[in-house]
Amino acid sequence: MIKFSGLKVWYPSLKSKKVVIEDAKFQLTRGEITALTGLNGSGKTTLIRAILGLNPFSEGELTVNGVVQGSLLLQKRFRVGYTEEMSSGAEGLTCRKMLELKRVLVNSAKGEEAGNAETKKWVDALELGEWLDTPVNKLSKGTRKRAYIAAVLIGRPDVLILDEPFEGLDQEQRKRLKALLDDYKSDKYLLISSHEMLELETFCDSFLNINGKKITVSGYDLVYR
Repeated sequence: MIKFSGLKVWYPSLKSKKVVIEDAKFQLTRGEITALTGLNGSGKTTLIRAILGLNPFSEGELTVNGVVQGSLLLQKRFRVGYTEEMSSGAEGLTCRKMLELKRVLVNSAKGEEAGNAETKKWVDALELGEWLDTPVNKLSKGTRKRAYIAAVLIGRPDVLILDEPFEGLDQEQRKRLKALLDDYKSDKYLLISSHEMLELETFCDSFLNINGKKITVSGYDLVYR
């Protein structure tokens, strides 16, 4: 179990800190999908970066399976996969080349054959076959979103964090992505951020909601205090 306590996140300012989240307490549980909700601008992406240990303007305590960690950096203990709301960085590549690059980076120890099989699995699951030779920057918003999700899944991360994964997807694509994530969660930690509460409540196990710098928690059998 991954627990955060006393988590505080702020924006730097010459005069004073602009606090976005304060005294937050919540947990991520293996085998569950946790939803992160809140209005646009409430601080969801800022909180995600703090959870990842990527936001220098944050503080708090991270505990993994009862052991307090020396920092908030999850990558010290887990393979972490993260797709941003507006992922970028592969615009000069075709979808195929982007996925091949990710395969080489994360699956080199498994060998090329195993890595190719892993890549094909996610290409098929996310229905990217006809788009493999299309430049990433030429893909539609929804197809680009699916391509980046496939890329992050190739490494089979222990902690998977998706920021607004349903944007640009039609209803059938959303249904398939939910089924994929529900299957993937069995031994993983999943956090999904979205402002579409109705989309999340049908398949998420627990919920974090940002409201007025505070985080409310629901859905846990065990209340974390």
